[in-house]
Amino acid sequence: MYDSLLVDSSKEEFEEYFHQLTSTGECFGLRVADAGVDDRGCERGKGLFATRDFNPGDVVLIEPPLVAAQHTSNKQHAAVCSMWQTQALEAGSPESFSPGFSASTTPASVPPSEGFPMPETVKCSGGCGELYCSSSCAQAAWSAHHCLLCDGPRQGEDQNLSALHEFKSHADSTNDIFHVAAQVVASTALLADKERVAVEDEGGSGGQWWWWELPGDPKSDAALLKAWTRYRVGWKRIWWECVALPDDVDPEDEPVFRGQMQSLAQRSLELLSAALPQCAERYPALFSLDVYGSIIGLFELNNLALVVASPVEDYFIHISDLPSGPDKDAADAVTQPLLDALDTDYDIPCEGTGYYAIQACVNHSCGPNTHAFKRDQDVDGRAVLLAKTAIAAGEEITISYVNEEEGLKARRAALADYGFLCRCERCISDDLKRKAKQAKLKKKSGKKPA
Repeated sequence: MYDSLLVDSSKEEFEEYFHQLTSTGECFGLRVADAGVDDRGCERGKGLFATRDFNPGDVVLIEPPLVAAQHTSNKQHAAVCSMWQTQALEAGSPESFSPGFSASTTPASVPPSEGFPMPETVKCSGGCGELYCSSSCAQAAWSAHHCLLCDGPRQGEDQNLSALHEFKSHADSTNDIFHVAAQVVASTALLADKERVAVEDEGGSGGQWWWWELPGDPKSDAALLKAWTRYRVGWKRIWWECVALPDDVDPEDEPVFRGQMQSLAQRSLELLSAALPQCAERYPALFSLDVYGSIIGLFELNNLALVVASPVEDYFIHISDLPSGPDKDAADAVTQPLLDALDTDYDIPCEGTGYYAIQACVNHSCGPNTHAFKRDQDVDGRAVLLAKTAIAAGEEITISYVNEEEGLKARRAALADYGFLCRCERCISDDLKRKAKQAKLKKKSGKKPA
């Protein structure tokens, strides 16, 4: 069973899965298919292709994250709905402008903002302090994964609260990508539970089955494998094996470096297994080190920076634009000290990392035909790709994983973490120009070209 979770999906499997995804939501005119081979005959994996024409500036893709988490360091500056729908600000509370802002030195409320409605704030029902912008978001998160990862006082029977606290503390202090990995593990275990119940219902048992009979049970393995599909189709490699060696690490120290990464992941997994003991017992393959490493590797190779803009700047502009008079003077008397205290931090966005199933299929090009771009109306955590050039039906959709303004050497160095040598038209052209320049210089110096 362990090997089944590590094997890449078949062409038929990923095409069926992505056909379902691209047939719903805001993905019309797209198809995920095999991307063929490059000019050297190397397989390029999956790719996203247009099934209709796009004009420059057209929206090509809008997609919510499958899983996502806010950067730990960003939490002191901004509060976001944990389902990444919008910033989670509590209207009337000065602390909502910055979680680190002291309430003891500020007024009890901000001026009324009828012309600038704030999003609702809903706190986690488990008492952990997670915030949501609506009851529906709170319920969706609870059902998807948070019922297992909530470390509030009203946690469920499947949890070890002290171990869960320790897991989260370890992730905060080492690498917050472990938070996202935990969401993958928890959501997969919960989905596998549902798949198993569905199978039992079909068999006429009324959904009654015994957890302790599941490890190694064929029905349990089948349920887990089906629940794993959405991650099985993603491009992934084991984390400590796929990360490029940092420039400040001596090549002779590479085994030590990779060993340290593996140890870090192993400790994280030990804490997560202790935090979710019943899940670990039901689905031991899901809690194996190589599978956990492949989950982290999935984000290393496919993650997209996730940004939700702060509405605070717009709020201050709203107050500034109020008509002159007593109401504006009263509002300024309250908001100006807040603005002065926050200084340049007042508009820091919520930042995190997320995995987007369709966007992860978009291959790199140093001369891409789309780019990730947030328009004014894109205020949530969904990924948005806009066409940079005209795209014809049948053409592959591409984005740049790195700063495309850089030269060939810098681009290739930045792409090292992705584990491939870019052979796009621009790179081939730049490489030919580089070689021609070298040959010309060697000819001038009297040396034979290499």
